[in-house]
Amino acid sequence: MGNGQLISNGILAFTNGKISYVGTDISKVSANARRIDAKDKEIYPGFIALGSSLGLNEIEQVKATIDESELGAMNANVRSIIAYNTDSRVQNTLRTNGVLMAEIAPKGAVISGQSSFVQLDAWNWEDASLYSDIAIHLTWPSPYRYSGWWAEPGSSSTNDKYEKDVARIKNFFDEAFAYSKNPPAMDKNLRYEAMLDIWSGKKKLIIHASLAKAIISAIGFAKNYGITPIIAEAEDAWRICDFIKENKVSILLGESHNLPLREDDDTDQIYKNAKLLYDAGILYAMKVNGFWQQRNLPFQVGQTVAYGVPKGSCNSFHYS
Repeated sequence: MGNGQLISNGILAFTNGKISYVGTDISKVSANARRIDAKDKEIYPGFIALGSSLGLNEIEQVKATIDESELGAMNANVRSIIAYNTDSRVQNTLRTNGVLMAEIAPKGAVISGQSSFVQLDAWNWEDASLYSDIAIHLTWPSPYRYSGWWAEPGSSSTNDKYEKDVARIKNFFDEAFAYSKNPPAMDKNLRYEAMLDIWSGKKKLIIHASLAKAIISAIGFAKNYGITPIIAEAEDAWRICDFIKENKVSILLGESHNLPLREDDDTDQIYKNAKLLYDAGILYAMKVNGFWQQRNLPFQVGQTVAYGVPKGSCNSFHYS
């Protein structure tokens, strides 16, 4: 695992296809080793595409190739890994740009299901799977409704169904928590069974929320059940850094190649978000939505360096 140290004029050695040494000591390399001169080049660890529908989608205009979502609202039992397609043509476009692993996450619904980590050079989903069913994804309702679209934003208004939507989520969590106290030996409820590892902490809860009010509500909601969630998207996280740090919450920051969340935000606000989290000492990682867009992940991460994130910075982002 990287520690953030920059190594100039370094040596990278492989043994049987695995990294065996990183440093500057030439004596660590066998005299018979094949040598590749990478002078004036930069080598960086492989990227992980987090929260991606890679392998679940292929051609957006062809419904038969879209397998990222299921019917229903509370789909905690849905497992993205068994739908992962290793024969997709998209993975190779990522690997050639240094994205070597991915967290495959379902989309849609309130609780969309469970995500898994895969490596992108595999024969089938069993071969690809590194860590299966590691997190459950919950989309937190927005306190506001927006009209228009990204090119022509319209007006906003209060979401009259917000409290009702939150109550619906709470009702499901209450039932799942009660179920966990005495799971039946037979007649199992698959949705509640999938939640069992959430209560024990073996599985992470990733809550997708953008606005500050939604992030605060989502963190408070999870804390009521003894859960420390990961907040994904989190465009407004920079506004409430103290609150996030106080609650020891990690952030999956949304893509930086995007427009500001509000018309009166700085035009480069979304470019600066990573630096603001870094300065606040918040553990964060970056994600890009969609599947084919994942090949742009290295460029988006690199852009955060241009906006102040130290080039050699490296945080150890754990799901377990």
